[in-house]
Amino acid sequence: MDSLDLIAQTEITRDTLVLAETLGAALLARQWRCVTAESCTGGGVGAAITMVPGSSAWFDGGGIVYSNALKSTLLGVAQGDIERHGPISDVVVRAGPDGGTPDAPVGLVYMACAFPGGMEVERCVYPGDRASVRAHAVRGVLGLATYCLKRC
Repeated sequence: MDSLDLIAQTEITRDTLVLAETLGAALLARQWRCVTAESCTGGGVGAAITMVPGSSAWFDGGGIVYSNALKSTLLGVAQGDIERHGPISDVVVRAGPDGGTPDAPVGLVYMACAFPGGMEVERCVYPGDRASVRAHAVRGVLGLATYCLKRC
């Protein structure tokens, strides 16, 4: 698969857009704003959010923080935590798909949503190729964030 095929497979679907719209409505209702720090999704969450008209009222922006070095310098994840637990781990996602090992299989994604009074972390192993895992992860993050807002 070449890069152009990957781009074609990662277009925002209607289901993903609906999740982003639902998240936006929940944030607006609380007068809260959203910021993302993405890794394996490669900016897909931010792309879905910015497809929603008026998202600037509730989305400040985000960053694609892919390398371990940037996870440490930009997000403040301790390098020791990355080394001990791996970049795809509960510990690293709380602080801030390559996989292929028993501890980090292909398709393993950790996502987190921090909100006043707590944090929700979810571990998922998604099936399929790289594009499929990314698409599942984007929808998973949007769904998790909306779920967390409903709990607040």
